[in-house]
Amino acid sequence: MSNYARIKALQVGKKKSFRILLLIECILLLVGVVGLFGKDAVYEYGRESMEIHFGEYSEEHGGVHTENSGERGSMVDFRGIALPAGTYQVQVHYTVDTDMLTWCGVTDESIGKKNLRTNGEMFFSGLDHSDFTMWLLRDSSDIVVHNYYAGEGAYTVHGLTIRRTNAANRVALFLMLCLAGVVNAVWLYREYDRKYKIPMKNKTVTFCLGLIILIASMPLMIDYMRGGGDLFYHLMRVEGIKDAFSTGQFPVRISPEWQQGYGYASPIFYGETVLYPVGLLRLIGFTVTDAYRIFMFGVTVATVLVAYFSFRKIFGEPYIGVFCSMLYTLSIYRFYKTYISGSWGECFGILFLPILLYGFWRVFTQNVREESYGRSWVPLTIGFTLLLQSHLLTCEMVGIFTIVLCILLWKKVFSFL
Repeated sequence: MSNYARIKALQVGKKKSFRILLLIECILLLVGVVGLFGKDAVYEYGRESMEIHFGEYSEEHGGVHTENSGERGSMVDFRGIALPAGTYQVQVHYTVDTDMLTWCGVTDESIGKKNLRTNGEMFFSGLDHSDFTMWLLRDSSDIVVHNYYAGEGAYTVHGLTIRRTNAANRVALFLMLCLAGVVNAVWLYREYDRKYKIPMKNKTVTFCLGLIILIASMPLMIDYMRGGGDLFYHLMRVEGIKDAFSTGQFPVRISPEWQQGYGYASPIFYGETVLYPVGLLRLIGFTVTDAYRIFMFGVTVATVLVAYFSFRKIFGEPYIGVFCSMLYTLSIYRFYKTYISGSWGECFGILFLPILLYGFWRVFTQNVREESYGRSWVPLTIGFTLLLQSHLLTCEMVGIFTIVLCILLWKKVFSFL
């Protein structure tokens, strides 16, 4: 009997405990859906909220203005901002004739940095406003929006708009769905074990794979992100995917907010399909840091499972598959590329290489007369397709390896004809 048939035979829908569990989950999800509404408040701040440190308010320019004054620092602060906990879109209105020499930031000494999460934004001459997201984890009555000047060019701050969003509620609802899925899976596993008695060997393998995932994910269990040579570029790609999705663009070909809103065609030259999930996380409302952590955790889980599946198939022994998966996932090279240099492309390449290894093993070791040999092309096709969408250089190296392998095993190659 197949696993599907066994699960179907459990008749989980008729069990009282499962129905109660589903009822609780539905109530929680309903509460989460209701929380999506009523988060559309808009707050406007103008001259009355400005604290001017230098420059002067000009009716002609419509705001606080300075020009080549040589003074540096916060030119004008917006004060008297009191907001309840939640997520907000902050929009500063300005006029400037320089790029990246003026910028803004948000502080609140009453609640601390851990309860106020935002990055601020740089200002560009091609725009008249800049937007950024602000997370308030506690109610606040002392928020200050600083507008900085580097001493060069003409700079005018016109006003400030803060819009409340339901991003935090979307995130909560998404996490509820994920938690419900995990709880249901654990409940189903327990019921399956009660009836069919899962072998101890299988339980040991599951435990070991979980332990490998935990150890490999430890660098993600910190409240900050390590910088890397490639990390910021990849995070910009993620933001480009999120911005493109929000404008209805699919598949993504142009990152619309790059180059001061003119857009840039990075996705045309660099495959980004594998980054769509993290772009969706940003679209749901997760911060860049949290989206990064969740996505890299998913990549780690996938690496462990793909490596285990491939090596178990090759060696025919689950324990060897677990051991090889551990060596592969916890290798220094993978840790360096994943967490130190932030080379996402190579990280994805490492994820898909075991599939190719398994594919080559099937092609060159299986009996060509067996019926299953007709499907031996599937792992190679999947592996090369995903590799093309992740890291072209790794794909080129694998291509060279494939040529060398075919030359060395030329007798087997021609025996297929």
